[in-house]
Order: sequence, then C-alpha cells, then structure tokens
Amino acid sequence: LFYAARTKLIPLVKEQDLFIQFYYNCPFTDQSLMLNRKVELDDSKVVDPFESAEKSRVVVCTTMYRETIDEQRQLLQSIRRLDLHQTKRKFESHIFFDGGANRYSTTEFANQLFSIIEEDLGIKLEEGQKWETPYGLQFRWKLKKGLKFFVHLKDPSKVKKKKRWSQVMYMSYVLDDPSSKKDDPSSKKDDDNTFIFTTDADIVFQPDSVEKILDLLCRDSLVGGVCGRVHPLGSD
Repeated sequence: LFYAARTKLIPLVKEQDLFIQFYYNCPFTDQSLMLNRKVELDDSKVVDPFESAEKSRVVVCTTMYRETIDEQRQLLQSIRRLDLHQTKRKFESHIFFDGGANRYSTTEFANQLFSIIEEDLGIKLEEGQKWETPYGLQFRWKLKKGLKFFVHLKDPSKVKKKKRWSQVMYMSYVLDDPSSKKDDPSSKKDDDNTFIFTTDADIVFQPDSVEKILDLLCRDSLVGGVCGRVHPLGSD
C-alpha cells in the first residue's frame, strides 16, 4: 500500500510492464490492481510524455463532399477547440473537398463551407492564401493559437472523384510534405513522430479524446492505428 500510494505517477507505461498478471478480480477491482502492481519498474521502458509530445506532428485529415451546413459547422468547431487546446504537440488540419473546384472557381458546397469559416474559426477569409494545384485549388490559414488550417478543393476534371481517392491523396500529401522531412533543420519532426488523425465531415471530437488516442500510439511503436469510440448524436 505504501509503495502504490507514494511512488511517482508513471504515464504511458504498458500494462505488461506495470502489472504482474494480465487479469484482475472484478468484485475487488481496486484491491486487485493495487496488489498486482510490480514493485520494481524498468525506467528505460517508460515513455516521457512531454518529450514525445514535443516531437509530435498531428495531421487532422477530413474528407468532405455534400455535407449540410450543420455538419460542416460542427467539424469547424471541433477544429477550433483543438487549436485553443494546443499543447506541445503541433496540430494542423486538412479538409479534402470532393468536387469543390471547377477550374478556377469554387462550387456551391465549398462556398457554403467558406461562408461559416469566419464565425466558427474566428479568422478572416481575406487573410488566407490561395494556390492553384495539380488537383484543383488550395486555401490555407493560421488559426489564433497557431494551428494551420488547409482546404483542398478537388477538381473532378483533374483528379479522380470519391472519398477513397481523397484518402490516398492525404496519405501522399502528409508523407511528401517537406515540413516533415528529417533534413529540415528548423524542425524536429520525422515520419516516426507524424500521426494522421482521420475524421469524416460529420464527426464531433474533443481535444482530450485526441490526446488519449495519441498517448496510446506514442507508448508502443508496434501500434500502427488506434480507433476511438463513436457515439451517434441523432437528430432533433
């Protein structure tokens, strides 16, 4: 009891390194976990969460097509919460919009998204940058706390349609992004510390949930993917 109560909190430790047995007693859960705790712990296996967070680059990738304005709004609000919450981890957000561009102009649903950006993200449209790309158009802004926000508008005459191809696009975009290269002297990021957080356009997420998912990935290099629980909100 003295050891369990007085030892320092050790975050991001694997269960097999922290406990003797891989099971617990359901009727006496707290007593079972306390007595099952290892007395000695190999510090070399402990992941420093602050050091891990400082090296992390988290890319939020969202596919979008013809979502309603309410669905678009709840996504933008989730991104803004992530920006205001930012810790040492570096977050950026990318929306890949199917059919969002027609040559040099934006389409109806892309305009619908842009119409709520100022209110829900707290930024000015005119402060953003616009680029012509091989797949259509790209817009980029920086939010209040530094989160980089990108909207990629796909032109169906230049690139294949459908969300599955959008997923291929953002995988390639993240891997080929110059800011993630190891030889970049201004950045400590590399492929091992780059994480892709994928969402749909109708998903609401909280910063704490994102942090928990990232902690599970950081503590074990053998884990390639983690999925959170999704709860349907329903309609009014």
